[in-house]
Amino acid sequence: SLRADLVTYEDGMALLYLKLKLEGERLYPQIKQVLIDEAQDYYPLQYKVLGEIFKGTQYTILGDIGQTIEKSETEDLYDEVIRCLEPKNALKLSLTKSYRSSYEISLFTSKLRDGEVGAIAFERHEEVPVIAEHENEAQELEWIEDRVKTYQKEGYETIAIICKSQKQVNHVYSKLSRKLDIHQLNPEEEGYQKGIHIMPVYMAKGLEYDAVIVYEVNEVNYDEPEDKQLLYIACTRALHRLALCHTGEVSHFLKI
Repeated sequence: SLRADLVTYEDGMALLYLKLKLEGERLYPQIKQVLIDEAQDYYPLQYKVLGEIFKGTQYTILGDIGQTIEKSETEDLYDEVIRCLEPKNALKLSLTKSYRSSYEISLFTSKLRDGEVGAIAFERHEEVPVIAEHENEAQELEWIEDRVKTYQKEGYETIAIICKSQKQVNHVYSKLSRKLDIHQLNPEEEGYQKGIHIMPVYMAKGLEYDAVIVYEVNEVNYDEPEDKQLLYIACTRALHRLALCHTGEVSHFLKI
């Protein structure tokens, strides 16, 4: 039941859509162009709400179905967006050249997409990604420390350590912050800062770093189907260097 001044997030979009349809308001007539990024993260009802709020405007919709976390998507997503927004003239373009990661990193991450043909990487050749196995956590953390220092010596200014969860972030930070000048990323931060950052994978989406280390890529952390998507997102944050480490058995998604 609804209580005064309290509406759940799940109900909010539906109630907002009903309000807009019933009252027929055009809230922002001065807006002529709307840009929506991370299109794959929105649901059809949210696009319908945007269509009601910004009637008669032009839209630029940007997305990458490979970067979804909460749900799975296909190329049909963009046709669904067109149906929801009902533009007068719709043009759908696919960008097939990837400028972000090196050729070797792009080749490595493409194997996490179930054989789907993704973006074609520019042939900027660098080191092949590394998967390092360790006998225990102490050895693994020491390896991460050494790897970070190596990247710094090579001149890389932005380095990310990506964990599966915030709990893991807190744990690794408590160990490595004694030895490295490491910074925990928080949702309120804007823009990029040089240095060493540590974050859960869901906060890494949309960011990019010179070098990336993915922590504990074992069967415990990355076993479910949705975990494969998280691995893909974590690995594609890397521009020049990518390293993954684990104790125990490596995730079957990485036995490629």
